[in-house]
Amino acid sequence: MQLLAAVGWDGNDQMYPIAYAVVEAETKEAWIWFLRLLFGDIGSPNHHKWCFISDQQKGLLPAFKEVAPTVEHRFCVRHLHSNFSKLHKGKQLKDAMWDAAKATTVVDWKREMQKIKDIDKAAYTYLMALQPNWWTRSAFSTFCKCDALLNNMCESFNGYILEAREKPIIKMLEMVREALMMRMQEKREFIKNVKGPICPNIQSKLEKLKIKCRKCLPTWCGQRIYEVKCFPDKFIVDLDARSCSCRKWDLTGIPCIHAISGICHANEKLEDYVNEVYTVETYKRTYEHMIHPVASEKFWPDTGRPVVHPPSQRRPTGRPKKLRRREPDEPRDSYRVSKKRVQMRCSKCHQYGHNRTSCKGQVAAKKGKGMGNAPAKKKGQAVEGGKNKGGLH
Repeated sequence: MQLLAAVGWDGNDQMYPIAYAVVEAETKEAWIWFLRLLFGDIGSPNHHKWCFISDQQKGLLPAFKEVAPTVEHRFCVRHLHSNFSKLHKGKQLKDAMWDAAKATTVVDWKREMQKIKDIDKAAYTYLMALQPNWWTRSAFSTFCKCDALLNNMCESFNGYILEAREKPIIKMLEMVREALMMRMQEKREFIKNVKGPICPNIQSKLEKLKIKCRKCLPTWCGQRIYEVKCFPDKFIVDLDARSCSCRKWDLTGIPCIHAISGICHANEKLEDYVNEVYTVETYKRTYEHMIHPVASEKFWPDTGRPVVHPPSQRRPTGRPKKLRRREPDEPRDSYRVSKKRVQMRCSKCHQYGHNRTSCKGQVAAKKGKGMGNAPAKKKGQAVEGGKNKGGLH
């Protein structure tokens, strides 16, 4: 069985669970069923603008084509690169692909793609076959105020419910509901202590951008338009349109360094130019809805309907997966010591190349520093190096 989930970003740039469901398998039919229920709750894509980012799960892309063919759909660049690197390896290509994905303008994207073409024409052809709005910021729409390239929020949700996923269905769903119920209340209490109009994580980003904007030189052109020099380039900032030619402000709703330099030149508040999705008031409205408590099973009313039996168990081979599968070229945890290229030594015969379990040799004599037993201490005596150094009375 599989747990399907839809997760979003809240105004503080953190995880906001929207919907989840248990299905027999991750198939096109299961995703179609899930998406139809989801759009029934959040609103039809024909009347609302929605943007989705996914890991190319099984059956999800054809499900979107059937249920919501016009919705904007992005792919996690880390997973795209994983497939890309199977055919086109090398750090140089990896860095060039990520630079192309991070490019916010078509001009910058074309420049990075030309670099890829110069390195490997086959790699260039592979990437050009992908729709640009799937993976590069230069082709992202600006309505959703999100420029995310990674699907980290779903990974955060998976880690959040890791313990619950091992339980039977009803127990699992109850544990997830309780965890989300407490999370919603914690967020409501958290925002009460926030001072200022902007959510803390966004305010922190603004402070960092303020420092970076010192290298920008704004020139007032008239009305509320500025030409901003940021060596070696120049950008056009329109404060009324809340737009910059670098497109970072347009994509995120957070003023870029060029816009900040213009806003500071006009002696206006930065917070007034941050999109309303990041305000404390919007955050409060996001979490004002409560997940209601549920009494124990003995208090549940009898529906009079047929008993729902669990689906047939489909146990795959191998140990059940708990953590996300890491790609071969993905950085490992820097705090864990790698065993790569470490020669194994047997603790029984002291020979290299195997361990105690598979050892067929003889027990080695205990000798050398650290191999013998420490001499026993007699009561009232101090021992050093196996010799009595004096009595304690």
